[in-house]
Amino acid sequence: MDNKKLLIEHAEGAEFIPLADIIYCQAKDNWTIIALKEHSFCQVCQTLKSIEERINSDHFTRVHRSYLVNLQQIDKIQGCYEELKMTESHTVPVSRRRKKELKQALKTTMKLM
Repeated sequence: MDNKKLLIEHAEGAEFIPLADIIYCQAKDNWTIIALKEHSFCQVCQTLKSIEERINSDHFTRVHRSYLVNLQQIDKIQGCYEELKMTESHTVPVSRRRKKELKQALKTTMKLM
């Protein structure tokens, strides 16, 4: 994942974002907000599903219908996989339906690290 980048287009133009810099992506209607390291955000006019398909990495998983997270940016798992504490003090909810997927993704990712 070190060298992979995501091309995103936004109001100021287009840029390549290293996947390692993405903490999570959040759906807002047909827009996606991408939380990046150093407390920055960018908003793109694409669905979360299209971002997920373009990232196509084992280091990312969907934990909620509105959230796609970078597994390498998880600092702590709250409760019984109910909430994730991400780097830079971000908090992401985990849906009940996605808990099993998250556990499996974490097991797979830990083998890759």
